[in-house]
Amino acid sequence: MGKRGRRRERSGEGAGLSGARDLLGNAFEGGADGAGSLVALAQLAAALKAQERVVVAAARAAGTTWSEIGGRVGITAQGAHQRWSGHG
Repeated sequence: MGKRGRRRERSGEGAGLSGARDLLGNAFEGGADGAGSLVALAQLAAALKAQERVVVAAARAAGTTWSEIGGRVGITAQGAHQRWSGHG
């Protein structure tokens, strides 16, 4: 199996992306009152935010500039730095 087909799990990311599919399913099956959906959506958002930090850190470690990162998500280099550097 190639690198793209492997599931990668990292510690310290809460549910991580490994549980994202379940969380997404739960978000749409949360019951009549919607409370279950809200919980699942909050958990999914947290998992995605954690993964976003991992991806940005890997990009930075590989030499990607803040300008390149920002450009890929439609924000400025300064905005990317403030959002993901931990110093903003």
